[in-house]
Amino acid sequence: MKTTLLLKKRQKSTALEPICGPHTTTHDTRISQINGNLSWIKLLAMLAMVWDHAAYGWCLHAAPHTPWYPILRMPGRISIPIFSFLIAWNYVNNTRHPLRYITRIGIFALCCEPLYYAYFGYPGNAFIPLFLGALIIHCIDTRSRNPVRNDNTAIAVGVVSVFAACAMHQPDIACQIMIMPIIYACLKYHKWEMLPAAIVLTLGLNSLWLTNVLMIPVSLGLIAICFTPKLHLPPARIPKWAGYGFYPLHLLLLFRYFGPA
Repeated sequence: MKTTLLLKKRQKSTALEPICGPHTTTHDTRISQINGNLSWIKLLAMLAMVWDHAAYGWCLHAAPHTPWYPILRMPGRISIPIFSFLIAWNYVNNTRHPLRYITRIGIFALCCEPLYYAYFGYPGNAFIPLFLGALIIHCIDTRSRNPVRNDNTAIAVGVVSVFAACAMHQPDIACQIMIMPIIYACLKYHKWEMLPAAIVLTLGLNSLWLTNVLMIPVSLGLIAICFTPKLHLPPARIPKWAGYGFYPLHLLLLFRYFGPA
């Protein structure tokens, strides 16, 4: 009886090993290497987001009838898939207090909402659905630790998240954040066979937004490059306060330059 229980416990711990195997020196070195590579992708996503929002302001005020509007905003479409992946990655590998991490994202999203509404003229900054996606991940993680409980919180939060994002005029972002729980499953439980289906599903849900369909594979390709074993970039060293402060600061500057929507 004791042997059986020990075997089950060992199988369960093996299933929960992160992407790079058990926590060893080699594992920690590999995580550090990937973190350094991903820091540059995060920086690229931040710059792409600024481009996207600046293109919106320019097209709205300087060239309201330009046919190039979808093309000009296309480079910025890489930011949300990258941020979605980074949140899932940090949840699995870079935080000891997941609930605090998610709470910070939620507070940050709410604090940025007034500036976002002032500039765009409608509610729903991108970090609100990203927070909801992170909350889905936390619900799944909590249930995996207590599999006996009949808890459908993750499903309920997922449904509410999609409807909330659609209500905030962000149905395309709602589609993209639904890939976050699948990325989490791939990273945490090695369910990599789910990833192709997730990509196809995401592309299908975004079929009405051609620019998103074209740029999502670019985002995933950039992320995949970061996992190349021989690629070891020095960290971009973005301070945590700078990462959080960048979003409201760029909205404030764009609002001062272009004015309200």
